[in-house]
Amino acid sequence: MTIYPGIIRSLLEDCRSYRQRQKDLDALKSAIWNAAQQITALEDRELRRKLQQMEAELDSIQFTIDTDKVFPETLKALEGLETTLAASLR
Repeated sequence: MTIYPGIIRSLLEDCRSYRQRQKDLDALKSAIWNAAQQITALEDRELRRKLQQMEAELDSIQFTIDTDKVFPETLKALEGLETTLAASLR
């Protein structure tokens, strides 16, 4: 269990908002990056690393895939992150 449940819940909400197209990709990437910067405890360093990797992966998708395929590809990438985030709350 993480010592940052508020940050994790907020980030899960950001992911949900993105899935519902209430938040754009740049805002989601910013939320992920900001969460990673707030997670500083040694115990959660793996979570921080995953968040940083996810932000980089979303960046890569955004700038290397045809525009009409970006949203579906980012949703696929987010599945793993959301699973990791939910598991860290248990």
